Amino acid sequence: MKIKNLEESGIVKSAIICNDIILLMASYWLAFALTHSFALAFSFPYALKTELLIGALTIFPTFYIAPPVFLKHMVYGNDILGRSVYTVCLQTLFMIAAISLIRRMNVAGEELLIGASFFFCLLYAGRTIVHNILKHSRSKGHNLRYVVLVGHPWNLEDIYHTLNDHSLGFKILGIFTRKELPEDMHLKNLGDRRMVISYLRQHQEVTDLYMVPDTDYTAETDEIFRYCEDHMIRFYALPVFMEFLTKRMELSHLGSTMLLSVRNEPLQDPVNRGVKRLFDIFTSGVFLFTVFPIVYLIAGLIIKIQSPGPILFKQKLN
Repeated sequence: MKIKNLEESGIVKSAIICNDIILLMASYWLAFALTHSFALAFSFPYALKTELLIGALTIFPTFYIAPPVFLKHMVYGNDILGRSVYTVCLQTLFMIAAISLIRRMNVAGEELLIGASFFFCLLYAGRTIVHNILKHSRSKGHNLRYVVLVGHPWNLEDIYHTLNDHSLGFKILGIFTRKELPEDMHLKNLGDRRMVISYLRQHQEVTDLYMVPDTDYTAETDEIFRYCEDHMIRFYALPVFMEFLTKRMELSHLGSTMLLSVRNEPLQDPVNRGVKRLFDIFTSGVFLFTVFPIVYLIAGLIIKIQSPGPILFKQKLN
């Protein structure tokens, strides 16, 4: 089974884990040196060794839960930043949990904060640099993903223009269609979609296939999908009605039927409901302890001036 790309390589994944461990150990060693002393840090006391060992071990579950995105082709700066923040926060939580379970292991919060900060800076900087190097390399024709398009060219026009950005590292080999191509799609017409399987057998470098399903070719579509699944070719189906939609859609199931909904209610997520409840309690508490006493005094004075008797009405019991 051949590897189609860097992010699918076990060797690359192992190298990333080793690199993350080195960056983390350097970060927490420096944090220990700054909060204690460099002389003590160079002597590697038991507490520092234990802290570094715990940090190194937490990299493995962190990598499993939050794998890096910087090797992928369709990645932008904000994606790397967001994943780096998520990775460091997750690793820090794992580290705090592990330290709390060890008796006589006491790490100052300041040291953890400094170590996590250094780790984030090194992680984000390193992955951004590597991603930019990969983008430059891909723009020169290295580490490419080879793509074929199948279906009506008008439905595939947006995909074509997106993938035609050479810095993303895609090379479109051609399109299978019976229709005439638009003037701005400079592609080789590879023929009818009945020829897709034979083409894929002859061109094993193909890594991605984008198809617009057609009810006239149901059997061919199923055959292409199964071939792609068996030969590690990424298969993407583009619904023809997507050209009428401008919003991001959510995939859901009704029994065995797949549905696409235009909007997903945020409060359907239990986490979002919990966050909203906490926000409501917090804002209400802030109002009660800050603004409400002033409002109460003003309203009470107005009531007292306008009418005799107590400010708050109390029903008399017979």
